[in-house]
Amino acid sequence: MAVGDLFWFDAAVDVGAITSSIFSSGDTMSCALVTDASVTSTHLSTFASFTEASTGTYVASGTTMDTWLDMWANPVGKVATFDTAVNPTWAAHALHSTDATYAVIVNLDDAGKRCVCAVDLGGVDMTAGDLTITWSGSGIATITST
Repeated sequence: MAVGDLFWFDAAVDVGAITSSIFSSGDTMSCALVTDASVTSTHLSTFASFTEASTGTYVASGTTMDTWLDMWANPVGKVATFDTAVNPTWAAHALHSTDATYAVIVNLDDAGKRCVCAVDLGGVDMTAGDLTITWSGSGIATITST
């Protein structure tokens, strides 16, 4: 993966997961920073399988985004747009002890805190400057089912 690439976890790519027990209407989604060197595709990627960024201004479990129903903008004609109005920002701080390698979107209300996707940050030095992830105005992604 290259810096800036969005990586989907297997469970999230299954369009049927939109209405399954993995994601329920109203679930709270969060964008969290992790320090792992790599992210791999597994059907049950859980937030606990990653090492979260720590110290400084970073808040555990990341920045809360929209709820799941709001993020899937009304699937019509087998097309669902994964969208959010929240562009998470983390302030630089001298106490950030590690670089952020991925931003992971996680379902905080899921019992296993399963992950949806991750963005490759390439090892951002959290002491050097603020980090903002700006999602596309047309949505994070669009999934079409045939």
